[in-house]
Amino acid sequence: VRIAQLAALLRNNPKLFRVCMEANTLDEFYQLFNVAPSHYWSDHYRFGKQTTACTKMIGINTVQNIIINTIIPFLFVYGKKIGDENYTDRALRLLEQLPPENNNIIAGWKNCGWKLRSAFDSQALLQLKSRYCNEKRCLHCAIGSTLLKNA
Repeated sequence: VRIAQLAALLRNNPKLFRVCMEANTLDEFYQLFNVAPSHYWSDHYRFGKQTTACTKMIGINTVQNIIINTIIPFLFVYGKKIGDENYTDRALRLLEQLPPENNNIIAGWKNCGWKLRSAFDSQALLQLKSRYCNEKRCLHCAIGSTLLKNA
């Protein structure tokens, strides 16, 4: 189904790179991903195995994850590479407009009392976990060193 959804996205947007680079708002990205695979997939999850019919649209959470983890990093790096702050600024603005990601790592931060306002916050906490917590570099992290000093 995911491959069929990607095929529908590419079929509807043969210039996908250009469309992503020109989109300025979340609504434009949501419209971009508002595609459905061919009719065959309405009652199939796998080839040759018929199931109960339902629409196989790309869900909002999946779209947001694609924007957060694919489009925004690409916009940011592209802007840095060509020296155009419009792309980097747009990437950061989009991160601030999206809700925080919802995964096990973010749930752990929330259980520690962290309040997340946007995907900007969740991306920062994922980076901290990856670069400091996982590497046991607590003394090099402002949060970790503060906690250890107060322990």
